[in-house]
Amino acid sequence: MKLIAALALMFSVQAFACPTLDGAFTCKLPDGTQQPLSFTQQTNNGVTTYLYNGSAMPADNKVYPVQDDANVKSATFRAWCDDDVTLKGELKGKFYNQGALFGDVTLSMTWAMAGNDIQQVTNGNVVNTGGTYPIANTLTCTRNP
Repeated sequence: MKLIAALALMFSVQAFACPTLDGAFTCKLPDGTQQPLSFTQQTNNGVTTYLYNGSAMPADNKVYPVQDDANVKSATFRAWCDDDVTLKGELKGKFYNQGALFGDVTLSMTWAMAGNDIQQVTNGNVVNTGGTYPIANTLTCTRNP
């Protein structure tokens, strides 16, 4: 009985372990432009909530609606931690290009520390009647001094 309780405790602790991603960073985009990135986090009732550039991302693996913007509409997002190293997220929605519906987008994202910097990896695709268009991007953002 003690072994079962110890195993349950071990797995419950792992389920709630999330990485420390706090900081202000600068991301250099593929086109050479730079974009600020900030992460802060807090844990309440066993759920870590990240503020990603001011937007709340609870890492509870629950699906939340995303506010429409020019490129993504009718979207949902969920985030979770599998370990204390990587934050994961998934975005699903409708992708628009120059105001016209282009297709259904599904993106998987991960965020993890790489030394003092943060690395964001995005993989997924956009699907429409013309086919499947893959998306793959790795972005390293350097910590601001």
